[in-house]
Amino acid sequence: MMQRLSASTLLPLVIFLLVLVAMFLRTLPEALTAPWEITEDDGRHFVVWLRSLADPELFQSDPIAQYFGALTPLLYKWLYLPAVWLGIDVVSWQLLVVAPLIVALTLWVANRFLAHYFPDPLNRALCLAFMVYLTMGDLVS
Repeated sequence: MMQRLSASTLLPLVIFLLVLVAMFLRTLPEALTAPWEITEDDGRHFVVWLRSLADPELFQSDPIAQYFGALTPLLYKWLYLPAVWLGIDVVSWQLLVVAPLIVALTLWVANRFLAHYFPDPLNRALCLAFMVYLTMGDLVS
């Protein structure tokens, strides 16, 4: 059954979204100027070859790119197709769109999970803010 949205339900959402936006804005200058410095290793491995979607001549006879192309799930590739269509570099797209979506989805699921253990919205919001603080270094480094 759907739960009605009330002020007590929205408080944790607003607090952890504010923390998320603050952390995102902290890393935004680096993401725009030097995306390779803050992209995680897995992101570099899986995202870099996606540049060949925009430029088919890129990585033509590279067996590593072919390996990652065969290994990457179709839905993962679809996350990056809008960037290719809009002419945006896929690494920047990963930092500016995909990573924040993953964080937001993770926090939403964590909020739903924590609601069972912390019915008080303020305690739940503090737990979520602490979770963002602890995991933000892993998400952008």
